[in-house]
Amino acid sequence: MIRLAVYGDIDLNLVDGSAVWLASLVETLSGADSQVCLFLKAPPRRRVLSGPLEELPRVTVHPPQEGKPHTSPARALDQIEALDRARPFDAIILRGFHLAQEAAGRAQIRGRLWTYVTDIPQSREAMDPRTAAALGEIAEASMFVLCQTEELRCFLEGLVPQVCRKTALLPPMIPAPRVEPRPLHRASLRRMVYAGKFAPAWATLEMVRLFKEHRRQDPDLELHVFGDKIHNPKGSPSFASRMRSALETTQGLRWHRATPRQALLDRLPQMDVAWAWRLPQINESLELSTKLLEYGAAGVPAILCRNEIHEQLLGGGYPLFADSLDEVAGLLRHLAQEPALIAEAAQSLRSSCQEHLFGEVLQRQLRPLLLRLQGGAPGNAGGQLPRATPGGAGHLAPARDAPAGRPRTVLVAGHDLKFISAIMDNLGRMGHHLLVDRWKGHDDHDEAQSRELLERADTVLCEWCLGNAVWYSQVLAPHQRLVIRFHAQELRGGYPARVLTDNVSRIIFVGAHMRDQAVAKLGWPRDKLCVIPNGVDPVDLARPKLRGSRFNLGMLGICPAQKGFDRALDLLEELRAREPSFTLFVKSQMPWDLGWLWKRAEERAYFERAFERVRRSPLLTHSVVFDPPGPDVGAWLRKIGFVLSLSEHESFHLAVAEGATSGALPAVLGWPGASQIYPTDWISPDLPSVMERIRHLAGGRPLATDEETTSLSVLRSEASRYAVERFHRDWVAAAIAELL
Repeated sequence: MIRLAVYGDIDLNLVDGSAVWLASLVETLSGADSQVCLFLKAPPRRRVLSGPLEELPRVTVHPPQEGKPHTSPARALDQIEALDRARPFDAIILRGFHLAQEAAGRAQIRGRLWTYVTDIPQSREAMDPRTAAALGEIAEASMFVLCQTEELRCFLEGLVPQVCRKTALLPPMIPAPRVEPRPLHRASLRRMVYAGKFAPAWATLEMVRLFKEHRRQDPDLELHVFGDKIHNPKGSPSFASRMRSALETTQGLRWHRATPRQALLDRLPQMDVAWAWRLPQINESLELSTKLLEYGAAGVPAILCRNEIHEQLLGGGYPLFADSLDEVAGLLRHLAQEPALIAEAAQSLRSSCQEHLFGEVLQRQLRPLLLRLQGGAPGNAGGQLPRATPGGAGHLAPARDAPAGRPRTVLVAGHDLKFISAIMDNLGRMGHHLLVDRWKGHDDHDEAQSRELLERADTVLCEWCLGNAVWYSQVLAPHQRLVIRFHAQELRGGYPARVLTDNVSRIIFVGAHMRDQAVAKLGWPRDKLCVIPNGVDPVDLARPKLRGSRFNLGMLGICPAQKGFDRALDLLEELRAREPSFTLFVKSQMPWDLGWLWKRAEERAYFERAFERVRRSPLLTHSVVFDPPGPDVGAWLRKIGFVLSLSEHESFHLAVAEGATSGALPAVLGWPGASQIYPTDWISPDLPSVMERIRHLAGGRPLATDEETTSLSVLRSEASRYAVERFHRDWVAAAIAELL
């Protein structure tokens, strides 16, 4: 059973959004096959939130050990580490920036941290270099960086490179209602409700003022208020006293104070409209209110500010958006006259909240993360790998001489480890000890350092069959194993012919056609060769698409010329001549930034012609967007509807698998071997066929709401499912681990 430690720098005695989030997370995790140890910041003085958690199966609540009113992040981590030494946790889930900073410096728990950080600047202008650097250190120490919304996730990935490929979505969680919402045909404006903390930015004083104004016209109107956490901000010293007075003396306002969560949820269906409006200074937050979701699940529509997060949840046409307090006042008058608007908003909000129920969040977001702790992958029952015979096209069974049953010390050697970094992470989580010999180039390394690392290794894993594979095949000791991962460019050079294959245990190819070419060219024995594909990570890549993505083409990498950037321009011109909504997004290093490429006259001339064409063509000038290279591929793919693979040749073309995992539809120009890796309906024989396929699938002009056709949505899901089932990084790592 998985053991999880959970701690937030949050006092559960104070009922607010962060405390409710912590309680929700523990309750959701209790529905999984895991043992949850919740560590409290403060001794429980009242058990509004902590009491129900103590009754959950497989949940243990640990109060602070010392007799102080609050523990510190350092003391809390000391307590977690003490229990971890006695019986290790599989993961430690932490909420709070300073807490995560403290944890990142602790060697005992590094690599097992799931960090959830919200108390940070949430705009580029407000993010200072020191905070960004600290976030990088937190990410490097974390297994996952948990983000509440896709918008916050993309924001962090765009600012902090270390965060990329480690983020996972963890949205707010709410329990399923026990009391059915009132029938929508009985909607009216009789009872308003607010639940949460009282603070200036939450506009709670303004809420009471507008309620009193409206009640003068409708004396039967009631305002029900739940919660007792009243802020006392330095900038507004009279706020707390004025707020308390308003709660205690306003006619028609019923202050229920702190209320157990389930009791509040049971009362909500009796309410008509909720207050969730905020002042402009926090309206641009990249977070989503748990309380808003609770209102919606109970069938209570909420008055909201219009912002990106709310429009992503509800769409731009939600009828209870208000951009100012004057608009809120007008909206209340309108709701009193047109109660049908309450029913419309209630239906919209309720349907949008269903994916935030405990069971949905557990299944969609948390279970894939928990399964990774067990070494499995979604859809792969029991985490068991399919097996294939040596030399086959599937996953490979262990070699006859492979030592089994104990962790290995694995030395990973190569000049470019981007394709294997995720696999290295998985190998580490499987218990293998990893060493890294990072070469400076194809044939350039620190030989003394390489020898020192080799002395400590059981197995060497060479990424690329270049000078690294040649050198290690010559110096390997008899008791050590050498495994080589072969891509494509190696066949165009002389390194493979110099590898001493008698000293090699296995050579991994990412595509069967590359293995067959190696056999034909080099005469290598097939019993030492196997095919294990590159891996994709659905946790990182499977994200909701942005509006308008169906007309967006994407190229991940345009260098060298054989990638077919000129063919992408041909394709875009033809598409835009018929439908001007199409745009090409390029995420790539520029050719002039690659010294080896820019020195080649033919490559330089090719790209100069291509970029001049972009500048001059009226169909291209404003429709080709160059995005910087970087590891934030998951965020970039959200806007891509079709991922292009127009190369002359590829060994695997990871961009196709990554794009498909994201829900982008692959458009592959049949390079040799593509049909041995990808479905034939992704592959076209020529560029006109690629264009016609994209035109057909994208459909006609964009609709006002940018709705996709049902068939397009189905194809997106099928593409993602195909890629995940065949190329999931956890399976790939497990297959490689069997060779160690």
